[in-house]
Amino acid sequence: MKTRRRIGLKRFFAYDPFEKQFKVLSMTWPVHGRNLIFQEYQVPTLGTGEPSWRMVKCCIPHFSPHEGISINGVLFYKASANTNSLASMIVCFDVRLEKFKFIQVGESNFHYGTLINYKEDVEKQEWSEHIYVLPALCQSLVGPQHYLNFVGVTRTNEIVLSPRYQKARFYVFYYNFERNTLIRVEIHGMEESFCHYKKTRI
Repeated sequence: MKTRRRIGLKRFFAYDPFEKQFKVLSMTWPVHGRNLIFQEYQVPTLGTGEPSWRMVKCCIPHFSPHEGISINGVLFYKASANTNSLASMIVCFDVRLEKFKFIQVGESNFHYGTLINYKEDVEKQEWSEHIYVLPALCQSLVGPQHYLNFVGVTRTNEIVLSPRYQKARFYVFYYNFERNTLIRVEIHGMEESFCHYKKTRI
């Protein structure tokens, strides 16, 4: 992508399963300024020779420092009206049609959440609330003073968690919503990384 202006750049790598094409959604914003929003939206198709950049129209100005997730040919990412506000919308970019749609979000704590693909119908765009409590076994497996970070979802819809601080051994946890089960798995071969971390802390 060529430009003569000094800009910031945000890119998402996306896949269209219908046309079997890979594309890049690239958005730019001016480097100088306080209320930053994306100003230009461009898309090339990869693997078809020399990539040609196409301008894409977007009806709602927004900004996003977040990562995206692709579900069935639609790229989703959290965004806000500007850099001074928390995430207030979910942007839905149709990779094949190269068009934007938006889902408005009212919850203030949405900014701290993570988008995942968990057996949901993305066409309904209906909000539902579920509260999950980890089983009592969790405290004995993780420890009473450990925080768990969300790191992903498996193909069998298990949430993957990892302790924020690891010591001598490296573990990940698989939590199954439907069965309310928690499994701890030790990852071997990380000992050298822990030794290097301790040396750099000295």
